[in-house]
This record gives sequence, structure tokens and C-alpha cells, in this order.
Amino acid sequence: MAIKVNQNTFTERKLYTGLIDYDVVGINPGVDQLAEFFNKDASELKEPNYTSEDEEGSQLRLEIWLRNEEFGLLTKVVYWLRDAERIKADGTKNQYINGVGQSSWGVDENSLPDWFDTTGLRQAMVGEGDLYNFLLAWSNANIREEGAEFALETSWSDLVGGDVSELVDFAETFGETQVRMLTGVKAVNDKHYQTIYANIPLKAGSNYVKKLDKNLSNYAWKNVSFQDSYAVKEFIPGVSSEQPAEESAPASVSNEELANLLKNG
Repeated sequence: MAIKVNQNTFTERKLYTGLIDYDVVGINPGVDQLAEFFNKDASELKEPNYTSEDEEGSQLRLEIWLRNEEFGLLTKVVYWLRDAERIKADGTKNQYINGVGQSSWGVDENSLPDWFDTTGLRQAMVGEGDLYNFLLAWSNANIREEGAEFALETSWSDLVGGDVSELVDFAETFGETQVRMLTGVKAVNDKHYQTIYANIPLKAGSNYVKKLDKNLSNYAWKNVSFQDSYAVKEFIPGVSSEQPAEESAPASVSNEELANLLKNG
């Protein structure tokens, strides 16, 4: 349904849950690209600022914008990057990363799991493991080849400072490659919006969900519904697994509401 009033178009969008393949369409987009996403004039939007400072130092809010044409979905995944080593909150373990972008936790380098390749080993920075997990899934890179390497050339401090040019180039290189993300619906002020489970990205088309199952059991997706299924479904609010979907009206969100929510996080 579309109703045109004062040159603004209100379009309802259906919401979906499940494992969905996405194109990557933007990396920390500027105001012009955001205006294009939402079919708005750039003058109506504020230029986004992705870098900030707090008591722990500088940080980068890395926004990776995703689109699925089949279902008409536009959403994003967000990773927070800091120029500091990644250590568990209780101080018991460090996160390490190797030369092909894989990460794992250990008390020290000698306590890492047997499967973990320690070639090029170093301590991971805050957000680095999450970012590389996404890049590996998205690029579908074969890191098992002998002599394989997978590392950004941009220094971590420059990346945290806002230099995402290499990631933008990465998006152009892998523009035809999709990434599969668990998609859910979050309730905000009695309205429903699409959201992404950022922790475990999958290669496009993959149904290997063992790691995803484990992660969800350890880190519940709070206040978000994926209708207890990885199958792609239209979201029906308040419907139990036993209740037929047609008994309840589908949820929807307008372009304007979507733009405001995604723009503000």
C-alpha cells in the first residue's frame, strides 16, 4: 500500500525473520548515500559522525548496510571498534587472532584450542574478531589454502580513527558476493523493526548453524524475535508456533520510520 501526501510517499514494508542472504550496499555511508537509500533529499538528513570518545578512549561505530532485494529489506549490522586489546570483562582471558582472520580465546597463547592455527598470531583488538568474522563469511575466502593470508592493510588505529576506505574497496571487490545473517524483529515503543544478529555471520547459502546455535544459547538475543526458526518467515507479532499465521495481521513499518530508526541506530 502507498499513500502519497505532500510529495512524501508512505510505504508499508513487511518484516521477516530467519537466515537471509544480503548484499552489502554501504560501509559507514555519508549523507548522500543515506539519502539514496531512503529516497530523501540529502538536505533533510544530518551528516553522520561514526567516531566518538568516551572514558575508555576513541571508538568507531562501523555500520555495514545490508539489502535483500527479494524481500525488500534494508537494514544494517553494527560493530564497535576500539584501539585497545580485547580482554574478557573479568580479566581471565584474552582474544587472539591469526594471520587468516580467525579468532579464539585463551588465558595465554599456549592455552588456545588445538584446531586454532597460530601462524601470524597476535592479540586481537576490541571489535577486530567480529569484523574479521564478517569479512571472512562475506568474502567466502578459502583460508585453508597453504600460505593463505587474510588481513587488512589499514592500521587498526587508522581504522578506529574513521579511515574505512579499504573496507569500501573491499565492498567493491566482493560486490557480487552476499552474506547470510540471522534476521529478527525488535519491538520499540509498540512498533516492530528489522534487526540483525551480528555475532555469527554465515557464508551465503550456508545452513551450517552449529556455531550459531551455540552462540544463541550462550548469548540470548534479548527483546528480539526470530520466531524460533532459521527458516525465512514473514513476521507475525504475538503468534505462537501452534497458531496459524493467517489469524493475525502482519507487522509492517513505514519508510519514514525505518529511515529514522536505522539512521539513529
